[in-house]
Amino acid sequence: MLETHGTVLETHVTVLETHSTVLETHVTVLETHSTVLETHSTVLETHSTVLETHVTVLETHSTVLDTHSTVLETHGTVLETHVTVLETHSTVLETHSTVLETHVTVLETHGTVLETHVTVLETHSTVLETHSTVLETHGTVLEKHSTVLETHSTVLETHVTVLETHSTLLETHSTVLETHGTVLETHGMVVMNTLDEIIAALDDDDEDVAEMIVEQGRSHARFSDDFDELTFWVKTVAVNL
Repeated sequence: MLETHGTVLETHVTVLETHSTVLETHVTVLETHSTVLETHSTVLETHSTVLETHVTVLETHSTVLDTHSTVLETHGTVLETHVTVLETHSTVLETHSTVLETHVTVLETHGTVLETHVTVLETHSTVLETHSTVLETHGTVLEKHSTVLETHSTVLETHVTVLETHSTLLETHSTVLETHGTVLETHGMVVMNTLDEIIAALDDDDEDVAEMIVEQGRSHARFSDDFDELTFWVKTVAVNL
């Protein structure tokens, strides 16, 4: 847009320079016309003197009247020619006046266009300043976003580390649970073998059987503070009946 305005301004300058040259030419022509008019005035004054001389000569020499008449006719033709030239000059001056008025109108239009261009340039300047402020604000926001993203990245890295630690712990817990399962399975087999021995001894001595069951209850009491030997005894008998 600014380049187009520059081109328009250069064109206007060229037109103004051309107008200036035309005006200078018109001034020169007017000066020439003024000189011609002064010359005509001098010629007319000379003619007047000649006419007065002719009158004196006519009064003195009646035979020269015809010659003087011819001279006067010639002078009349010259005067008519001068009048025609003056009328042409007048027309030219009127044309020049119209051209000058047109030039003035064009110059006024150019002035209005230049004022409009100045207003547009000022508006563009304001818009550019606003854009600059917006870009600076965007830069600040982007910097803040960058800081937040860096913080998020650090938090995510911490979360990844925690998840990796949890995964390791879960794997360890899984291994421990598998070990506990094996131990419980083995313990269950031992308990069942003991119960089988107790059941096999039911026919021998009830007191010995009861003592064996209570002993098994005592051996499990360490796994719970509220373990009841009697409950273990009742449940054991109920299961095997």
